[in-house]
Amino acid sequence: MPPPGVDVERVIARGRRRERLRRWATGGGAVAAVGLVGATLLVTAGGTGPQEQYAAPPVPSPSPSASANPTPSPLGKAYRTPPAEAQATEARLSEATKAALTRVVPGATTGRSHEGKDPFRFAYLYHEADRSGGDFDHYNAAADVTGNGRSGEVSLSVGRRSTVWSVPTDCTSFPAHLCTVSTGPRGETVLANRIEEGVVRDNYVAVTRPDGTAILIVAANQGGQGDTGGPRQTEPVLTMEQLIAIATDPALHI
Repeated sequence: MPPPGVDVERVIARGRRRERLRRWATGGGAVAAVGLVGATLLVTAGGTGPQEQYAAPPVPSPSPSASANPTPSPLGKAYRTPPAEAQATEARLSEATKAALTRVVPGATTGRSHEGKDPFRFAYLYHEADRSGGDFDHYNAAADVTGNGRSGEVSLSVGRRSTVWSVPTDCTSFPAHLCTVSTGPRGETVLANRIEEGVVRDNYVAVTRPDGTAILIVAANQGGQGDTGGPRQTEPVLTMEQLIAIATDPALHI
């Protein structure tokens, strides 16, 4: 028996949504990582399951060597420790996201994500190349958002498009009546897709900029710390237009 207050249909639908997002976020790469709804949404082409991790501090080596303290490689490669600029980038992205939300949805408020993390507190994430044949890094955050007379979780990932981490740029893998592709105000490719799975409704936007920056943002009709009931309303907390306005904000960059 499920615990009292748990909406079984919602839990099942949310699980299906995560699996669908894993498949849809491939965008042509061998590995897809979207970091949506927490730091677990990574899948390899072979479907080996979640592999994503938070970057952890290095373990001191008893005998220092060149390999014990590797020189950070350019963004787009995997790190066993965060790059030197990660902390500053995390803070900047957090402020930029909150500012964009306030601009797009005046009066909006934020709370902790369903995982209990501070609202839009970005974290640097990485994937080790030897685990699935590819590597990537990007920054991820989420928050429970109230605005537009609705509430629900909003998840955001910002990274650099590569052969192993990318976001979709066309509607080939999406229902034609739920997906559109347009050009953003600065030449971005903007894919907007509606996800409907059981009681779950998500608005999903993937933005690819000419400089290779890739942004993935999803607004749900459910979410939030301790949320075990059904969706709070039929529609996601943010509209497609609002998500596009946030994702195309030039302040969101790495």
